[in-house]
Amino acid sequence: MKSQSNSALLTVASFSQSPTEGPENLLTRPSFELVMRFELANFAFILLIITAIINHSDVPFLFYGVTAAAAGFLLLLYLKKESTLRLPKTPTLLLLIIFVVYIYHIPNYILNLDGIIRIGVTIVIGPILLFIIPRLIAKRAFLIITAVTATGFVLIGLPSAVLGEYSFFSFESTTRGEHPLLGIYRIESISTTTVSSGYIAFIGMISSLAIRSTLFRNSTFLICSAGVVLPHSRAAYVAALASISIILLFLYLREEYVMPVISATFVIGSILFLSFMRVLPTPEILHIVRTAGRDEIFQAGVEAFLSQPILGNGPAEMSELVQQFTDRHSVGAGTYNQFLRMFISTGIIGGLSYLILIVSPMMKFSAKDVDWNSIVIYALFIGIFVNELFTGRGIFGLSHSSIVAAISLGYIFQNIYFE
Repeated sequence: MKSQSNSALLTVASFSQSPTEGPENLLTRPSFELVMRFELANFAFILLIITAIINHSDVPFLFYGVTAAAAGFLLLLYLKKESTLRLPKTPTLLLLIIFVVYIYHIPNYILNLDGIIRIGVTIVIGPILLFIIPRLIAKRAFLIITAVTATGFVLIGLPSAVLGEYSFFSFESTTRGEHPLLGIYRIESISTTTVSSGYIAFIGMISSLAIRSTLFRNSTFLICSAGVVLPHSRAAYVAALASISIILLFLYLREEYVMPVISATFVIGSILFLSFMRVLPTPEILHIVRTAGRDEIFQAGVEAFLSQPILGNGPAEMSELVQQFTDRHSVGAGTYNQFLRMFISTGIIGGLSYLILIVSPMMKFSAKDVDWNSIVIYALFIGIFVNELFTGRGIFGLSHSSIVAAISLGYIFQNIYFE
C-alpha cells in the first residue's frame, strides 16, 4: 500500500528542519523538546475544541480570533516537526475545487463582513484540520481529548433533564418539551449557539472506546450514552448505531469481508434514504415512516440546487433560500442534509467534489493490520457521515461537529496515504 500512497502524495514545500518526529516517538526518544511539543499540541487542540463548543454568539470575532490562533499555533508546531510538507493529491485537488467555488461567491457578500471572515477563516483552517492536526496529534490523544471534553459538557447539561433550563457561567442548558419515553425534560443544547447535546454526546461515546482504563472508559461511555438518550435525537441514535455496528464488524468479521459489507450497506442505505425523502420511487411500506416534513424540505432543496446547478447559490442563508421553493410555513434550518446543502451552495462542481472527498476514503480505508484507535476513528466518522444525512453539519466550518468531522477524515487520509 505504501508504494501506491507515495505516488498519490503532493510535496508542497520542504523545510530545513530535523526529520519527522511523531508523537509515537516519545516512547523511544523522550526528550524535553519532544514532550513539550507534544503537550503544547494537545493543549492547542483542547483550546480549539472547547472554543468551538462555547462559540459565544455575542463575541463572534473573539471566537474567530481564538480559533485562528489555536489552528495557527498547531500549524507552526507541525512545520517545526516536519522536514517536508506533503499532502494527498486527490483530497487536496477536491478541496481546492470547493474553495475556489466559495471564493467565486465572495463578491456577493461584500457587505457581509461576518460572512466573508467566516469563509476566509474556514478556507485557511480547513486544510489544517484535514492534513496537519492528524499528523501532529496521536490518534489516541485526539480520541481521549474529544471524549473527555464531550463528557464534561454532557455533565453540565444533564441536570436540566430534571431541573429544566438553567445557566452555568457562559453556558445555557436548554430543553425542548418532555421526553416521550422517560417523562423528564428533553435536553436540547448546552451552549448559546444551540450546539446539539445529543451530537456532542454521540462523539464522546464513540471516542471513549479508545480509553484504556476500564473504569474511566465505562464511566465516560455511560455518561455520554445518557447524553445521547436524553435529547431523544433520532439523528444521534442512528449515528451511534452506525458507529457501533462498524466496530462490531471489525471485531467479529474476517478482515477481507469488512469493507465489501460496508460498501454494500452504503449502497443499500443510500437508496433507502432517497426513498424516504421521496426522491426515488417509495415502496408503500416506507410511507409509514414519518419524516416530520423533511421530505418536503429535501425536495425544495433539490429545486433550490436546480435553480443554480453549476456553481450553486453560494453560502447564503439556507432557510431563506429553500423557503422560496416550498409552501411550508417554516423550513427550519433550510435543509437537513449536508450533502444537499453543499450542492445548493456550490453547485454540481462543489457538491460532487464534496461527495467524493467524503465517500472515497470511506471505501478505500484499509481493514488489514489496522490498529484499534484507527478503527474507532473510522467508526466515529461513519457515524458522522450518517448524521450528515439528517443535519446540516459538515466538515467545513468552525463548529465542534465540523472540527471533529474534519480531523477524523484526516486520520482516514493518513491510513490511506501515509501508513
